[in-house]
Amino acid sequence: MRRRRSSARKQGTAPWTALAALLAGALAAWQAPWLTERTSGRTPLDPDRYTLWVPGAAAAGGDFAQAAWSGIADGELILQPRAFGLAERLTFNRPELTELELRFAAGSPPISFTGRTAGGGPATLGTLKWEGAVAPRAGTVPWATPGVARIQFGEGQAFADGTALGASTPFADLAPEGTARLAGITLRGAGGAILLEDSFRSRPTPLGRLGWALLAAAAAAAFAAAIQRRGGTPFGRVVVGLSLLLPAWVLATRYGEWASWLEATRLVGIDVGTVRRLALALSLLPGTAGILLLTDALEASQERPAPPAPVRLAVTAALVLAATRSFDLEGGGLVCAAALAAAVPWRVARAANLPPGAAWWRDLPAGLVAAAFGLGAGLPLALAWRALGIVQDAPLLLKRGAAGAGVNGLLVLGLLSPVAAEALARVGPLRSAWSAESLTGASIGAPTAHSAFTPFSDQRCGAGDPLVVVSFGGSSTGGAWQFRGRPDAFFPARLHETLCAQGLAVRSLNYGDSGRDSFDIAEAAEATLAALPPDVVVLYLGVNDLLTVDSPLTRRQRHEALEARSAATGRLAAMAAESRLLTAAALLLRGSDPRPLVPAVPVEDAEANVRRVIAAAGTAGAHSLLVPELATNTFAPALRPYAEMLARVAATSPAATYVNPAEALGPGAATLLADRNHLTPEGATALAQGLAPVVVAIERAE
Repeated sequence: MRRRRSSARKQGTAPWTALAALLAGALAAWQAPWLTERTSGRTPLDPDRYTLWVPGAAAAGGDFAQAAWSGIADGELILQPRAFGLAERLTFNRPELTELELRFAAGSPPISFTGRTAGGGPATLGTLKWEGAVAPRAGTVPWATPGVARIQFGEGQAFADGTALGASTPFADLAPEGTARLAGITLRGAGGAILLEDSFRSRPTPLGRLGWALLAAAAAAAFAAAIQRRGGTPFGRVVVGLSLLLPAWVLATRYGEWASWLEATRLVGIDVGTVRRLALALSLLPGTAGILLLTDALEASQERPAPPAPVRLAVTAALVLAATRSFDLEGGGLVCAAALAAAVPWRVARAANLPPGAAWWRDLPAGLVAAAFGLGAGLPLALAWRALGIVQDAPLLLKRGAAGAGVNGLLVLGLLSPVAAEALARVGPLRSAWSAESLTGASIGAPTAHSAFTPFSDQRCGAGDPLVVVSFGGSSTGGAWQFRGRPDAFFPARLHETLCAQGLAVRSLNYGDSGRDSFDIAEAAEATLAALPPDVVVLYLGVNDLLTVDSPLTRRQRHEALEARSAATGRLAAMAAESRLLTAAALLLRGSDPRPLVPAVPVEDAEANVRRVIAAAGTAGAHSLLVPELATNTFAPALRPYAEMLARVAATSPAATYVNPAEALGPGAATLLADRNHLTPEGATALAQGLAPVVVAIERAE
């Protein structure tokens, strides 16, 4: 009787289930571009269609996509400012251009518009906003259509919807004043001919549309079946809410919000698209679990015979391979946890007097997930699946007197969940994001390792015993984002070339790195220099010490506090520091400190650090060159006390010499900076040429 009622109920719900699947699949196929955009990261601009200037980056063609922050996301072109307030610029330089149309996204910040005079110089024409253009000569010019900026070129003039802005050839340089967003761009030539038109919308492939349609159809079918079965119950209402709200929230969250969240949680190295797709998958899990509990989907496995021997053998072999692949992850601990979790469904089935096939079929999806993704990524999902099976079997376990086995199984799975989550945080894109080692930069203030640095570059030339030159510093010395893949663009490499050209045998080691300050260098100098030893040590410092202001405590104070805490708590603190989950929780839950922020390394601390490096260099038999870091005129006054400190230290240290970089670069020093403080390759050459005579004099004196 029960089977006949169930069959009748299924026949009654089948048309509605099929209709829901059909409508959802059609809607997903139609909205596939939007769905693709909302689960993607940033797409670089096509270098064959656009010219994007990245400040300070010597990139051309397709290479600029690696350096650029600007790109396409959520069906919009995002134009971004760079570090230190410099904007990436979108440029159109086409003699046949007669009209430029920009379609602003709602809420976009303004864009500065610069033309070009007939002589080739820049012509400041105004600022383009959603409401209209604001020009020095024409005042405020509202657009005929709000949000649509139309710039016309003709008779040597640029016009905003017919109002003259100023003299300009057919040229447009667009620099955002903030993170500007454009919904479309159209370029027109003579007679209104379309030169370029782009709406920045995604164009999914037919296979991509089919994938979205199938996913939506399957979800809608399961959802409709669950609603018709027990959708009116309190539990059913919760399932309905979770099934709708969580995925909707993930899809509604924009690219910029995800990027901000990743930055706040120190996940800046992870692709936003990867996180969005993972979040969508996770948002479907609660609803999926609830739907399985509302329907009879899991009940069918309770009395089924075991799968054929080839199936059991294949799954077992795949799991063995997954365990082998994951063994090094936790030194075998993860494999033991997986084995313990795998025993849970067998123990529960045995206690409930279910046939062995019940455990096999019930656990098959969990095994396949672990085999496909490895134990690190697959174990959390496998645990969730096994727990869901126990909850579904709760009435049967109570009926057969096996409730204790079910409770024990859930307890074991609950205890293993933190192990699985920790393992998941140690694989894939999260491998280094929340590790203590990757969070030891100056901006965070974790204690610095006393081990030797790894060189950014190591160059040699000439025969015989070489002159060993070591350079320490931050990203201006090595690692600046503009030239991260080009060690030759930094002054240590240019200094090496200059010395080699003079016939010297030279070995040059560059220990520059982003965020590195005098505290880091002082901590690692002794171990680094003792392994060489060097003849000359160049210190190029200042910006990261004084202009990094992100904590109420200095680097030295943070280091002392962490050491005191480590000494007090011992091994427990060390274990906590190694946990990715605890590190992530600390980053998410940390509150703001009401105390005022201070420079990471004040001048007095920097002086002590510099003297430590000079002493370490002297012990190794090296002479130190103290060079204050250059910065633009806006920041130069803040760095002046640092330069004075370096000059004072050199005057009282026989093993140190002060070098003024401004004298080496000359009156045009400001033009040799790519941004606030990073040298252009030409600036690196000029600084190297200023340092070379000092290095040669030291070498001859020895």
